[in-house]
Amino acid sequence: MQEEMKHEAMPEHNDPMPKKDAGKMIWMIVAIVAILALIGSIGYGYMSMKNLNKKISDQQAQINNLSNTKKTLEDAASAAATAATDAAAKAVGNAISNQTDNQQIQTVTKNTIEAQVTQQGKITSVTVTKTEGNFAAANYTSSSTDLSSSGQAFLKKVNGQWVVILPGVQAVPSASEGKLYGLPTGWYQ
Repeated sequence: MQEEMKHEAMPEHNDPMPKKDAGKMIWMIVAIVAILALIGSIGYGYMSMKNLNKKISDQQAQINNLSNTKKTLEDAASAAATAATDAAAKAVGNAISNQTDNQQIQTVTKNTIEAQVTQQGKITSVTVTKTEGNFAAANYTSSSTDLSSSGQAFLKKVNGQWVVILPGVQAVPSASEGKLYGLPTGWYQ
C-alpha cells in the first residue's frame, strides 16, 4: 500500500526522463560561438580603424609642421636676399647714379666681382649680355690666368641702383636660384 501511495502522490516520477535533442544543442553552441566570433571581429575592426586613423592624423601633423618649416625657411631666405640686395645697393652709393644703365651695370659688376673674388685679379672687361625689366646679365673677364678668369654676373635694379645678386656664375643658374632671386623666365634652368 505504501508503494501505491508513493506512485500516486508523485505521478511525475513515474514518467521516464524526456530525451534531450542532441542536434539542437550542437546548433545552439555553434550559433553562440559564431555570435562571439562576429562580436570579436567587429571589435578588432574598430580598434584597427582607430589605430589607422591615429597614424593618419599623426602623419598629417608632421606634414603640416614640415610645411610650416619650409615656409619659414623660404621667408627667411627671401628676407636675407632682399636685405643683401638693399645693403649692396647702399654700398654702391650714388657715385654711379649719373651713368647710363649699361655703364652702371658694367661698373657695379666690375667693382663687386673684384671685391668678392680677389683671386681673379682685376676685371679687364665687362659686357652687358641681356636686360629685362629690373634684371641684367653681364659677362666679365679678368687678368687672372686660371680657369675662373671669366664668368657671368646677374644684377637687379633696386631703388634706382644696379646690384649684383649672383656674382661669378659659370653656368646657367639653377631653377631654385632663379626663383629665389626672381630672375626672368628663361634666365635659369
